[in-house]
This record gives sequence, C-alpha cells and structure tokens, in this order.
Amino acid sequence: MHTRTLRAALVAVAATCATALAGPLTPPVGAPAPTGKTLTHVEPRIALTADKTPGDADSVFKITELGSYYLTDNLRVPEGFAGIEIEQGCTVDLNGFNIQRDANITAGPAIRIDTNANATVRIFNGSIRLIPSGIVADGIADRVTIEHVAFTNIFGNAIKLTTGTTTGGTGIAAVVRNCQFDEIDGSAIVAGNRATVEGVLANSCGLVSGSAIEIGTTSRVTDTIIWRCGNDALTVGNQVTISRVQIEGPGGAGIIAENRARISDAVVIVAGSDGLRLKQSAVVSDSILVLNGGFGADLSVGTNSPSLASFTNCQFVANAAGEVTASFGTQVGVRRSTFRDCYFFQDSGGAIGVHVLDGSRIERCHFINSIAVQTESSQNTIIDSSFSNANVVLNGSGNFFTKNTLGGTATLIDNAGSNFAPTPTSTPTNAWDNIDQ
Repeated sequence: MHTRTLRAALVAVAATCATALAGPLTPPVGAPAPTGKTLTHVEPRIALTADKTPGDADSVFKITELGSYYLTDNLRVPEGFAGIEIEQGCTVDLNGFNIQRDANITAGPAIRIDTNANATVRIFNGSIRLIPSGIVADGIADRVTIEHVAFTNIFGNAIKLTTGTTTGGTGIAAVVRNCQFDEIDGSAIVAGNRATVEGVLANSCGLVSGSAIEIGTTSRVTDTIIWRCGNDALTVGNQVTISRVQIEGPGGAGIIAENRARISDAVVIVAGSDGLRLKQSAVVSDSILVLNGGFGADLSVGTNSPSLASFTNCQFVANAAGEVTASFGTQVGVRRSTFRDCYFFQDSGGAIGVHVLDGSRIERCHFINSIAVQTESSQNTIIDSSFSNANVVLNGSGNFFTKNTLGGTATLIDNAGSNFAPTPTSTPTNAWDNIDQ
C-alpha cells in the first residue's frame, strides 16, 4: 500500500475511535447529586454519644432502637447512673474502651439491660472495672451474649442476667465466652437456664458472696478456669454438662450440681470443702479430685434417694474427709452407683475411699492406704480391684467380693459374714486372688 494511502487510513480509524469514546456534551437536567455511598452505608453502626443516644435521669447513654452501637471513648459513670441502658435488642461494641465509675463515687452498673423477652443483645470487645456492678438485668435479659470483655475490681456481681433464681428466673440462653474476671466481690456470672459458659478465666471471684459462677438447668460450662474464689466455685442446676474445667483453691466446694450432671475432664484441687457435691444420676469421667478439704465427691441427695452415679477413669487423692460418700437421712453410703477404672489414694488415717450402702459396683479400681471400701448393706459387687495397705470392711451381708488382690497390710474384714469372700485374714503374707481361696 502506498505510504500516503496508509497514513490516511490510520487517521480515519483514529477519528472513528475518538468519536466512539466521547461522551455526551449536554449536561444532565437538575442540580448535581451524590453518586457514592453515604456514611451510613460505609459505617452502619451508631455511635454512643450524647447527641445520638442521649441518656435519661439514670443513664449516661440509652439504647431504645434496634441497631448496632459502639463506644467512641472511655466511659466514666457518675453517681446514681448506669453507663449504658439497653431497652432493645442490639449489638454493642465497646470498641476496646473501658467503662468504670467516675472518681471514688458509688455509681451504678456499667451496663443495665431491660429488654423484652424476644430481644437479643450482644456486648463485646472492651473492659469494665472499678465499679459496683458490671452487666446486670433490671427486668428481662434473655438471649444475651457477652464476649471478649474483661472485668476487674467489681464490688458486686460482674454479670447478673437473672432477676429471680438461676433455675426459675430470667437470663435464659445467655452466652458468656472468652471473658476474664479478676477481683470480683460477688459472682463473676449469674445466669438462668440454657446458659453457655466457654473459655472463661475467673480469678478471685465470689470474694464476699455468691459462687464464682452460678447458672441454671440444661446449661453448659466448658474450657473454663476458676482460681481461688472466696466461696463455692461452680453452682449449676439440673442436666448441666461440664467439661474441661479446672478449679483450684475455692473457699467452699468445687462443683455443686443438681440431678443428672455430666462432668468430664474436670480437675478440682484444694477446695475448702467437697470437690464435687452432686445429686442423683451424676455421670463423671476422666476427672481428678485432689487435696480437697471435704470429700472428693459427696452424693447426698436426701432421705432414701438413690445416688445412681457413675464414675469412670477418675482419680481421688488425699481428700480430707474421704474420697466418695453419700448420706440419706440416717443412712450413710453411696447407693446403686458404679466405679470403673478409678484410682483412690488416701493419707494414713480412718478416711474411707468409697463408702457404699447397697447395689453398687466397684470394678478394676485401685486403692492405696487406709480404709479402701466400707459397705453398710448388701448387693454390692467388688471385682477385679487391687488394695495396697487398704482394708476392705464388709459390715453388711450378701455382698459379692471376688477376683481382687490385697497387698502390704491390706485386710479383708467380714463383720457380717455371708459374703462371697474367703475367710478374713488379718495379716496376708502376699497379694492373693480371693476367687481361688
């Protein structure tokens, strides 16, 4: 192609492209208007400020509309006020800030919740300290979730979501997750039925009153540490599941549970009273009860009520009053319960490893020192277990004692007779299998 012809063709193409890319030159009708996102679209949350969430006669900020809210600064609560009052379902991001009382005055709670039964409240990401009470209910506070909040030096309860009893009041379906509590005069957590407590560290709680944690029936406690609380560590209602919980040094009992508790991977050490205080039909597995001031486990449930407990792969070590017992009016001893693959070690003295009444089974257990098992009635089975320097005392008749070994100074004492066991030997010379006697 001739050079002049090629140049003309390129110019024509460029002109065509320029025409195609050019926009209309006539401006649109009307005043200019924004075309981007508004600030509400960019940040849909509402700041907790005096102009957007003004308080009233007893609150600094008040939430009356559904929505998502956040703190913009540390909040100091003045005399007679709550920091934040919540009357509607909402999400409150503390935004890493702190809520505490103003100077040395009495102040009110950091957050007060008074919602209707259908509301859902979530509070997270901040700290509450040096204040009479933390997050509390003043009415209905069901379905409240509290996550990643640190509570320090609270003079009353850190979290209290029920206005009645934990099993019959409000505060239903609460969730407290990944929170930390330090130096709490009252309880760290008080909530109603169907509560979830997960990933909590409670240090020095219940110093003046209340258990460190109190929750209602059909609840769950997991991955939690309770350390050096002033009273009982964990108090729960019926049908509660407790797993991976470590309790050390409470002033009272370690775990107090109503009927049908399910406890696994729990450790209770150096409690001032019983390690476990359980009622009917408890199931306990893979747990350790050590050096507690009362019993390792006390299954007392009332006059003539069955224990119906099950212990599997648990260790009971040097609990001051004895390892496992129960009382039913004037009767003493665990009833219709099972112990499998458990280890019992006692200091010297008259403490009893397992004190049974009737209908219980002890299988593949190991006892060291003192009185290993004492039966008060009949129909108990003790089988495939070992006793080292640990006596077996059969005060009742009709018990089945077989395939067990005794060592050291261990003695089988058959006070009642009519038990399936060899003639008692006061000084056995070596371990023996009594089924062959």
